[in-house]
Amino acid sequence: MLLRELSPAGQAEALFLTEAENKGPILRYLEFETIVGNADQWRKASAATGGKFRALDADYVANKQTPSFASVALKIFGDKIETDIAHERRGQDIESVHMRNVLRFAKDLGAKFQYEFVNATGAGDDFVGIKSQVAADHILSPGGANGTNIAYGQDANIEKLLGTMRELLAYNLTFWLADITFISRLTNIQNSLVTINRDELGNTIVQFGGVPMVPAGRKGLTQGDAKTLPATETKGTAANICQSVYAIRSEEIGGVAAASNTGLDLDHFGHVADDRCYRSVAEFDADIISLEDDALWRIEGINF
Repeated sequence: MLLRELSPAGQAEALFLTEAENKGPILRYLEFETIVGNADQWRKASAATGGKFRALDADYVANKQTPSFASVALKIFGDKIETDIAHERRGQDIESVHMRNVLRFAKDLGAKFQYEFVNATGAGDDFVGIKSQVAADHILSPGGANGTNIAYGQDANIEKLLGTMRELLAYNLTFWLADITFISRLTNIQNSLVTINRDELGNTIVQFGGVPMVPAGRKGLTQGDAKTLPATETKGTAANICQSVYAIRSEEIGGVAAASNTGLDLDHFGHVADDRCYRSVAEFDADIISLEDDALWRIEGINF
């Protein structure tokens, strides 16, 4: 289920999630699955492979589909939103002021969750982001040891990159995650697989092969905040100028999914006398897990 489907269907929750999705658009695509208690074991795809020849009157060799399991735990993500009651003494509608603060915080929460979805390392109370979870043999560099420079128009490097992206479409992707600079560059490439559409709210959606390109955004809401997918990576001789694109499939207890329980928990406590403020708390539980290697790919070394 999507976080919106898992969450309470109140008006405040709906408004909050709309704002969170605006700055953390992966929340429109990432599947959240409920677990009971603080931890669970989810079955992962078997590592066994199949498809071979056999001699006449002979049997195939043993090919046990031995299951493996991924441990998931509840990781709590959110924060407090507090508005000083001094605004009320200045003739303002404190509840309206506080609600504006809550909805502004929702945007920040969405942006930060998307940043951690990629970059979190599991330190402290964090979950482990996809950058650390992608399998080594699922990190691709179509341009070779020194990356893929796509600065020079419709050249061979771009064709290699597009060819790699075409191949990944076979894995039934849910979305691509890329920096807006890459998405903008992609829209200038003459290729029939690149399309521009609009969603039901009128938002522009760039797609490659019918799969949405989700802008990775920044850690916060200002231009000075760190990019989620910065062009500061190194590939061979291309030092500190490269960026990555992720190809992701998210499905119910499959692919890349988030372990949760009740979705968004948005509590309004009103005036908290000992803190001289109005307070709300917004949080949800999420532990990110990749249950199948083929659901998570990284194309690295892209520079322009």
